[in-house]
Amino acid sequence: MNLHLRQRLLPIIITPREKEAHALSLAEDKGVAQQIAVIPIEHFIASNLIEIAVERQTPLSEALRALVNAYNQRVAAAETDQSCKIELE
Repeated sequence: MNLHLRQRLLPIIITPREKEAHALSLAEDKGVAQQIAVIPIEHFIASNLIEIAVERQTPLSEALRALVNAYNQRVAAAETDQSCKIELE
């Protein structure tokens, strides 16, 4: 991260919402809180889904369904525990 800060890039930490405050606290302890962004993963995924839907000019529900289908295909191919799959109704 120090390299990114020296290059004036904005490092982004993506974390579960419940860990967001902890990540910000750690950044403050290191003195870099003003030089990084901490984003809850839920916001990151939602923003990306909206961007995909707009770019493809498809409804958000279709973009979400495509993401879930891709995820489920990867689970089917790589996981022994198929309960990881997501079911949409």
